[in-house]
Amino acid sequence: MASDVSSRRRPAFFLAASIALPLILTGCDESLPPRNQPVTIIAEHFSPPHDTVRWYRGIDYFAEGSLGVGITNVHDEVLNGIASLRANVELYLKYSPQARRTFALSQNDLVKKSMVNRGMLTIEPESVAVMMQRWDMKTDGGKYFWDYDTMYQVLPDKKMGYLESPPLVFVMRGTAQAFAEIPLRAVPSIEHTVIFRLMDTVRPTPPPRTGE
Repeated sequence: MASDVSSRRRPAFFLAASIALPLILTGCDESLPPRNQPVTIIAEHFSPPHDTVRWYRGIDYFAEGSLGVGITNVHDEVLNGIASLRANVELYLKYSPQARRTFALSQNDLVKKSMVNRGMLTIEPESVAVMMQRWDMKTDGGKYFWDYDTMYQVLPDKKMGYLESPPLVFVMRGTAQAFAEIPLRAVPSIEHTVIFRLMDTVRPTPPPRTGE
């Protein structure tokens, strides 16, 4: 049974039973590939936090710590189908795997909202549908990730400094879906290193007072 994910310029139907989706083209005069030739039409990838994430007191949610999933149209035509945007992401420290956070992303997290119109998702060739969330740098248990390692004081000037973590290696893994016609699929896992900086948290020690 063929699915309804289609190409805008030529009718196309994609079977959603495998990762390399068979492509059937109809209604055109050009030479067609064999019916069973696999054609990959989408590719999923993670969007990790920045390499350096700065945290400010009283602000737990900020752009540098954002993470998400991107789904790219790697086919040469526009893809259009019923939107079913969702992703499940697990983030944990490689050397302290008990420190982990899970995320559930949905269409509400889609960065470019205009890609969905009346329930239909459209992805142009080489374009990416990105679902992104800001988060508070905490594990599922409510502990900050930087608390699993030693923080160091940094004083770049005489007024104010910050605490900095060593490079922390994170692992990201999970699943994602864009179209209802293509089932939830595993996203290739990645490792990503982050340095946390807790800004405005260190003040220089004043010099001892001398005699009058």
